[in-house]
This record gives sequence, C-alpha cells and structure tokens, in this order.
Amino acid sequence: MDAAIQRGNEVLKNIKTDPVVCWENNGLTDSQIEIHFIGHFDARGMRRLYGRGDHFPGQQGDIFAIRRRIFNMDIWADRNNRVFARFWSRSDDVDCCSYEITGMSLVNFDRHATAQLNECWVPQRLRYEYDEWIIINF
Repeated sequence: MDAAIQRGNEVLKNIKTDPVVCWENNGLTDSQIEIHFIGHFDARGMRRLYGRGDHFPGQQGDIFAIRRRIFNMDIWADRNNRVFARFWSRSDDVDCCSYEITGMSLVNFDRHATAQLNECWVPQRLRYEYDEWIIINF
C-alpha cells in the first residue's frame, strides 16, 4: 500500500497542465499548508466542512458519452481539528484519493455550526491536486 501511495504522489507532482476546474475565488496560499496523500480515512464522526461536484460531458467516441462524468471533493475535520479531503466519483473506472491537510488552523472554527465553509477556505495546493486527479481520471 505504501508503494502505491508513493507512486500516486509522484504522478501528481510531475503533471503540469492548465486547470480544468473553475473556482470563483482564490484559495488559501499559506506556505505552512501541506497536502499528504493517504490510503483512506473513515469520515464517521467527522464534520463536513466543504463539498463540491464538478460535471463534465462524456468523451467523444466513448460508449458512455451519453453519461456525463461527475467528480467530487469533500473536506472533513475530525474532533481534534485534523483536516482530511477525499476526491471521489461514482464512476467504476475512477479511483478515489484521500489526503490529510496539515498546517491549517481551525482554532476559530465553530464545530457546532450547521453552515459549511465557502470555497475561499480551500487551499490552493488542494485545488491543484483535485484538478490533476480529474485530468488523470477523465
């Protein structure tokens, strides 16, 4: 499993392309924020901070071209304010990716608030990883 995680990190680091996901606002660019690829995390008992779904039409010539592809990102915080992200899709041929985000401060975050955070809060580095994940899986 560790070799697969390492291979995934290397693939994501080496791909340079134009973004395919449109964000309305810039993300956090704090140099302390780091994104660590992890195998999986269980979100039970965690608080969902942010979620989004990006819809793309099927590829030309694809037998599933009628079906559009939907890629999703969810960001969660555990009870100790550790932050995790998951990229996922219901498509059978798309692998999910999970990350731990370190270097973010959730000190002023109200754990009992019902509203989710807006996209300004999503780190720029995580946005880059999400974009690359979509490109790899499209």
